[in-house]
Order: sequence, then C-alpha cells, then structure tokens
Amino acid sequence: MLRSKRNIRNNATPLLQWRDAKLGSGPEALKKFAGFFVQRCYQAAVSRPNQQSAYRVFSVLNSQALDLLPTDIITADVIGRACENRREHPNDKWEAHEDLTARDGFVALFGHIRVQYARNKAKRLLLEEFREYVLTAISSPEDVVSKIIEPYADAYLIAKGSIEI
Repeated sequence: MLRSKRNIRNNATPLLQWRDAKLGSGPEALKKFAGFFVQRCYQAAVSRPNQQSAYRVFSVLNSQALDLLPTDIITADVIGRACENRREHPNDKWEAHEDLTARDGFVALFGHIRVQYARNKAKRLLLEEFREYVLTAISSPEDVVSKIIEPYADAYLIAKGSIEI
C-alpha cells in the first residue's frame, strides 16, 4: 500500500473509532457525523502574492504537522497537471520513489536533478529553480516521472548503496 493511502487509513481510523464511540454506527450515525462536519468544520481559502509568503502561511497553519518541503509543492504541481483519469499511475510511481529515498533523500535528489539541468550552483530556492530548469524541459507529468524521477532516483539509490545494479 502506498504511503498516501496508508496515511489516509491511519488518520481515518481514530476518527471512525471516535464516531462509533460517540454516535454509534449505522446510517443514522453517519447522518449525524456528516451534520457535525457541515456545522463545525470550515475550509479557508488563503491567497498570497508569492510562493515565499504562501509557504510561510502554510507553515504557520501546519505547525502541528510536518513542514511542507519544496518536493511537496513540486509533487502537487506535477501530479496536478496530469489528466484526472491518468493521475494514479504517475502518482503511485512518484510516491514509490519518494518512499525508497525517504523524505530528506527526496529533497537531496531534487537538488541533484536541479544541478544537472541548470549546470550551475543554486542561486535561488530549490522550488524556483527546479520549476525553471527542470519542469520547463519536460512537457508531461508522465514524462517527469518516467524520464526524470525514476532514473535519477534509481541512480541516487545506487550511489547511496541502497540498491545494487
């Protein structure tokens, strides 16, 4: 099971246990639970003038969870561009490689990829330069995964000694 699906399940389990303990189970309990969400939960849309400001707002709002990394934003950019009916395949491959490299390793991998495409030292944020040098060179989300993420992640893992040739 992929990390995102496992996380959804792990996060939903205590919520469903709470629901069952407080409201019971069955259709009537589900109706009460839905009413609770509609009446007590809110979604806020926050717009910011630039990426730095948006990142800061997210970090403050997300202060109890993991920090948002540049790779999280790049993931959303790339997978979000895939046709809705074709998102699952590149997303599954992307997550599999992210799991293999680990969270910090994935950020390091993206730094190495950026260097290969920019052919110089970083001068700005990884997110900005990855978008400028890498994502502009590859047109489709599927190609980003198959032509960039997969081969570079494999090379990264071989270089780290995590997998053998």
